[in-house]
Amino acid sequence: MRRLLWLAATSAALVGGPPRFHRVAPLRAFGKAIDLRPLRPLVDVVEEEYITADSKLTKDRSVVIVTTASLPWMTGTAVNPALRAAYMVGLGYEDVTLLLPWLEDDADQKTLFNGRVFASKSEQESFVRDWIQKNAPDADASTLKLGWYPSRYATGLGSILNLDDITSHIPSDKNDIVILEEPEHLNWYRNGPRWTSRFRHVCGIAHTNYEAYAIADNFDKDGAPEEYFNVKAERFFTETVTRAHCDVVVQLSRTLRPLPHSRVENVHGVRKCFLDVGASGGPPAYQPKPGNARCYFVGKAMWAKGYTQLLVLLQDSADVDIDCYGGGPELADIQNKSKVLQTSLNFKGPADHADSSIFGAYDVFVNPSISEVLCTATAEALAMGKRVVIAEHPSNEFFYQFDTCYKVPPGDSEAFSRQLQRALDASSQDRVRYKPWASSQLPDSLRPLTWAAATDRLVQASALDARAPPARLALASLVMHSYHWGMTASPLALDLFLTMSGAGPHTPWSEWRERSIGLSSLKRGDESDSKFQEILRRNLATTSKALKNANRLSKVIQERLRKRDGAARVARHMGPTVSGRPRRRRKLREALPGPGVPDAAEEEESLLEESLFFDADEPSQKESWPRTRRFWRRLRGDVRYLSASWLEPRQFRERDRSLPKRVAARAARATQSLRRELALNRTASRYFL
Repeated sequence: MRRLLWLAATSAALVGGPPRFHRVAPLRAFGKAIDLRPLRPLVDVVEEEYITADSKLTKDRSVVIVTTASLPWMTGTAVNPALRAAYMVGLGYEDVTLLLPWLEDDADQKTLFNGRVFASKSEQESFVRDWIQKNAPDADASTLKLGWYPSRYATGLGSILNLDDITSHIPSDKNDIVILEEPEHLNWYRNGPRWTSRFRHVCGIAHTNYEAYAIADNFDKDGAPEEYFNVKAERFFTETVTRAHCDVVVQLSRTLRPLPHSRVENVHGVRKCFLDVGASGGPPAYQPKPGNARCYFVGKAMWAKGYTQLLVLLQDSADVDIDCYGGGPELADIQNKSKVLQTSLNFKGPADHADSSIFGAYDVFVNPSISEVLCTATAEALAMGKRVVIAEHPSNEFFYQFDTCYKVPPGDSEAFSRQLQRALDASSQDRVRYKPWASSQLPDSLRPLTWAAATDRLVQASALDARAPPARLALASLVMHSYHWGMTASPLALDLFLTMSGAGPHTPWSEWRERSIGLSSLKRGDESDSKFQEILRRNLATTSKALKNANRLSKVIQERLRKRDGAARVARHMGPTVSGRPRRRRKLREALPGPGVPDAAEEEESLLEESLFFDADEPSQKESWPRTRRFWRRLRGDVRYLSASWLEPRQFRERDRSLPKRVAARAARATQSLRRELALNRTASRYFL
């Protein structure tokens, strides 16, 4: 190793020495550019001169925004993508397409759209355009293009799921930039090519804390959260699909679990109707209504939305009245417990936060919730010029930059009482200093809340560094896509996966049984009774075997996750080195739970899993690609017990021991060839900036 380092230093001296930042050509295996270099964490800001051409969101490029919900369902993943697309068009982007889910079942539309049913896509498109025109009048979105992909509503998950490959519904001439709103949600149950294989740049925006939802559904007998299979599966598959399909993932706050090659940035803005209230002077421009308190809270009537924290904080502030707006399934329970604790909460029922006639005169917005990824109501209150008292939590870090923000440690009732009184006193001074004849232009302090500023932050957060290896060529991304594709390649396996996750199958299991037995296609014909009975028995035997394989598949998945956690646990205990030398990866299998060498049962499970995931027959020797199948089989056998995190840079710093010997040998030969070229002073212009 010392001789190699000396050779590298000598070659650098021969070519005059590289600059501070240098780039090495990616290695190749089997004729494809598989980059084996370490993937460094993304820097927060990339200098303009180092941004790659593919990741620059310039206004002359084509942009496709894909989301998981559509209006009139008033959820964040329907409202924010529609406003993002509209304001991008208003800011001068020439070609913007918004791809929305189309609910084919009328019952699903009635459930989500408050009883409304759209007879056609054009009818719902007219509704979406009218809503955008009303809520974003300053954005000329007449040239915005709308597209649709088939979907259904999964009651068990409370989410909309795609029914086929979404990329097949995007026109072939729009292969430039794609923005995936909730990339994990869009790809969990999708079987298709990598988004990075078709688009030049793929940017994901993570909205929802699905891990928190999974943990909230699992509690032990003492009421403490407990990690069950669905929690671990959510983590595993979220990491898998984001690593396989995204160049960069933008997370709205640090509340979310860190994802591969991700950045944290708030890329959402606030509607114009809220900013107009702030531009007009804020609460001092409105006359308080008699009977209303000076403080208010807006949120769905659920304990998870902050009502538990609010009751705790009001222990030392019982003399402060707070008006609460919102409806929900737990409203009666919240009202009863509020009366028992003798708090000063006044429940006003549901109301639109954009209605300035109701909320314009309130001075202080109170939001102690710590369950949100990024609270939209807090941003709207700040845009209206109000003082806000919020919890000191990672989900609220973006709001700390505003002078009208007061943060309180969660559960600290004394600090809450003190900060609330400060906000009320400052609001009183605002009313004294208010001048009705002042300019109605938007103050500079509120410009970070506009969609124009949010678009600028998105452009900056999605930029990639040309000096760093691209994530789309990393071996981990290719392996994760191959694994996920195998999990969802078979329609039967996909429906089993959907059923295990609580979403329910795309095709009802009764239809699967009927299709397997062949009752719908099997006809009597001219066969004799014995012949017809033989055919029916054979079909029944096939169905029985398929059902047994489906049950065993769930056990295979659980066992794989168990061994994955075992590998991570062993790594934590063993540390990065053993006896002062780098740990040899091939010794890890003996340290894992169970026998070091796969027994006959494990081999049988592997063959079963392969038969379920790959319907095609084994390729013949005459075909041109049998080596690829053998390569993936060997690779799967070597990293079967390892998680996706084991393919990260830390494992590639010494030697590529996680790879098959043939691939490692080719990588070593390519590295030696590169070093020889450097020593001969022939690659200075090719490999150094």
